[in-house]
Amino acid sequence: MWSSVVGGSGGNIPSARHKHAVCGDQPNVYLLGGRHGNLPLKDFWVYDLERDK
Repeated sequence: MWSSVVGGSGGNIPSARHKHAVCGDQPNVYLLGGRHGNLPLKDFWVYDLERDK
């Protein structure tokens, strides 16, 4: 079952989206663009999986 995730540490988090691209290269996960409704998103996010260990 999927559920919403709330960002921690008061940092920015990506908005909800579809038709995006995601890939991983340890220890990072990369998120590129997509759409929010009919609005194209032209953003790029990097998440460090080891940062909060």
